Amino acid sequence: MQAFTCESRVGPVHAQAMLGAHDEQGTCVFRLQAGDKSLGWATDVGRFTDAMHTHLCGVDVLAIESNYDRGMQEQSDRPGFLKERIMGGSGHLSNTEALDAVLSLHDECALRSIVLLHLPQQCNCPIRIREVWADRAAHLVDRLVLTSQFEAVTVEGFSPAPS
Repeated sequence: MQAFTCESRVGPVHAQAMLGAHDEQGTCVFRLQAGDKSLGWATDVGRFTDAMHTHLCGVDVLAIESNYDRGMQEQSDRPGFLKERIMGGSGHLSNTEALDAVLSLHDECALRSIVLLHLPQQCNCPIRIREVWADRAAHLVDRLVLTSQFEAVTVEGFSPAPS
C-alpha cells in the first residue's frame, strides 16, 4: 500500500487524513481541528499502527471502530474467509484492539470522549463491550459513547461551529 496523507480546510475545520489498511484500497483516518478542539476518526483500519497513533495523539474526541468480539466472531456461522478478512489485520478492530488503541493514546494525552463506531449486530454486543471496558479501563467508562446504526448520538467536546 502506498503512503498517503492529505490536508485541507473546510470553513473553520482543518482536516488531515492518512491511509489505513483496510482491504486492498485502504481507508482514511482523519484528524479534524476546529479552533482548539480536535476529533480523530478511525474506522475500517484493520490494525492500529504507530503512524495512526502519532496522527491521532492529542485529540479531544476519538471516534474509533470496535467492530467485533473475538469469541462471538470465531463462534459465528460466518464463512472462514470472511472471519479471516475481518480479523486478519486489514479488516476491522476487535473490541480489545480498539481498547488497546484508546489506552495507548490516553496514556499520552487524555481523551475527553471516546466514541465507539461500526458496532454490527452480529458478532458484537454492547454488554460485552462495556464488560471489557469496565474490567480494563474503568477510569474511562464515563467518557465512552457506544453508537448505533439506528439512532444518532451527541458527543461533547467537538463542534466545528465557532464558539
